[in-house]
This record gives sequence, C-alpha cells and structure tokens, in this order.
Amino acid sequence: MNPRVEVFIGPFGSGKTEVALNRALALARGGTSISFIDLDLVDPFFRAREARAALHAARVRVVAPSEEWNDVDLPLLTPEVFAALAGDEHVVIDAGGEVPGALVLRQLLHLLPADTAVYLVVNPYRPFMRAPERIAAVRDALEDAAGWHVTALIANPHLSLATTPQVVEAGFEIVAEASARMGLPIAWTAVAAGLLSSIDLPGTVLPLVFHMLPPWEREVA
Repeated sequence: MNPRVEVFIGPFGSGKTEVALNRALALARGGTSISFIDLDLVDPFFRAREARAALHAARVRVVAPSEEWNDVDLPLLTPEVFAALAGDEHVVIDAGGEVPGALVLRQLLHLLPADTAVYLVVNPYRPFMRAPERIAAVRDALEDAAGWHVTALIANPHLSLATTPQVVEAGFEIVAEASARMGLPIAWTAVAAGLLSSIDLPGTVLPLVFHMLPPWEREVA
C-alpha cells in the first residue's frame, strides 16, 4: 500500500522540487486527491509555489505561504500545513534543501504517519553527490537534521538541457551503486519526458516535465 505522506528531500541542485512537482501531478492525473506542501522556506530559490498555476490546473491543493511571501526567507509554517497532515488527502511535501530545510521538516515529526515515505533525490552530477560515499554523507546529514530515516533514493541524473541518454544511464549507475551500499531501494529514476524513448533503465521511471527552469533556459526548452 502506498504511504499517504511522501516527503522529498535533497541538497540544492538535486532537482528535488522538480521531482516532487512531477510526482504530485502524476498522482493527480491518476485521480488521487493531493495536497502539495511547499516547505522550501529557507534560502528562496526554485520554490514549488512558483508552479502554482500548473498545480491548480491539475486540482492539486497548494499549501504554501501566500504569494506576497514568495521570496521571504522565513520558516513560516501556516495552519494549512497542519490541517493537510491531519486530513485524509495524499500529501506530497517538498522539504527545503540542505540541513536548514530538513530542520524545518523536523518541526512536523509529531504529525507524520509512521509509514511516511522520505525520498532522497540524487543528482550524481552535482559536486556533493558524485560518488556513493558522498551520497551516503548527504543522507546521514539530512537524516540527522530531519530526525527521520530516508526510505528510498530517487535517481535524478541530469545536466539540465545538456542531458543525453548516455548522461542519464551513466548517472544511474552511480546512484545504483550508492543504493546497493546503503541498502536503500531506488523508488524511481526521474527522466525528462523527451528522452524516455531513448533510454532503457531497470525499475520505475518518473517522466519529468520541467516547471522550474531558470529564466535563461526557459526560452530554449
């Protein structure tokens, strides 16, 4: 049975927010009622609330500070966060990046169901995750800060718009090695939708449609 609450954590640049958005939208397309909690409250950059229009169009309830607070660097936990966790809807949480973001998540531990899934999003092309031992170190630091164990990894190997099938496949091998060493499964491999037909990977693939591109890449995509 799928957990009702799914939490996505990861360091800056891992693609955590993009993966969380696509997971929520995929669930919504399948008919699941979703609350999306944007807990990316520290160091504002690439926040899921910037994709409000896409989430609302898919009938996903967005739980985030109001738009006038979009760029404020404050850990504002609104009452709607607590209401969503206490409700019956499926909940997807985009936790903040790095240790400060995980510390915000720690404030909600008493509200998380015992079967909450916590996914560590891994992009092995980032300097801090280029080897299995570095991925393990990131996992340890975020677990210590959040007070919750990582349930599974999400492989998200990419080089933004320079990503090729070869980039994805080589990066997946690094994440697979980390998975074996840490004894953690790979829940999904996140792959740009346009590359799916050119890639053959084991396990489950999460197709990505990009919502969080930086301004200088939006016209190119």
